[in-house]
Amino acid sequence: MLQVNEWKGFNRVVGHQQIITHLQNAIASDTVSNAYIFGGEDGSGKKMLATLYAMALECREKDRPCMMCSSCKKASDGNHPDIIYVKHEKPNTISVDDVRRQLVDDVAIRPYESRYKIYIIEDAEKMTTQAQNA
Repeated sequence: MLQVNEWKGFNRVVGHQQIITHLQNAIASDTVSNAYIFGGEDGSGKKMLATLYAMALECREKDRPCMMCSSCKKASDGNHPDIIYVKHEKPNTISVDDVRRQLVDDVAIRPYESRYKIYIIEDAEKMTTQAQNA
């Protein structure tokens, strides 16, 4: 997880400025999409950007993510109840059972603390066709 002391929101991210601007504009104009795909090579910052965006969506302050409010601190510690990292049991595939167990059953429950409930699926390219359609 991101450590609060290491990051100051989007300000410390090197590169990806066009993507960051798009994400910040979506928040500012209240036009957040229901899904985003962050693609790229390993180590290119996909998970970091997804996590920072999730934090920005859940942040309670104006300068989002502030990295100081209780929501940002929970997210940086990996303990925010409305930011869910979908895990998979098998190393090379994300099965329909993984998706059903962690996402489908939970998606009907309203967010606990904030406006959004966010699911981050790392290695989504490993999802089976059935998992993608679940």
